[in-house]
Amino acid sequence: MCTFCFVTISSSEDVVRNTLTDLISESEYEEYYGIFKKNISKFKFLDGHKKQLTAAIEYSRTSVIRTNWGSRLSELMEVRIKQNNQKS
Repeated sequence: MCTFCFVTISSSEDVVRNTLTDLISESEYEEYYGIFKKNISKFKFLDGHKKQLTAAIEYSRTSVIRTNWGSRLSELMEVRIKQNNQKS
């Protein structure tokens, strides 16, 4: 698992354990905490969930990189075209 993913997932677990109880009602515990609803302090993402989260994080990171690279490349091409047109 990438370091960024581990830190992100770990800090998300902390938020779920320490903050979420202040934001939701007790009747929603099962929906949010699942099998940990009776012992929230032990909440953690299960391995399958960690794999899904890691895949989503990695996909998101690479998509942003591709998107930014693509838009930057478009900007560079526009500048080059303008420069060529000014020379003509």
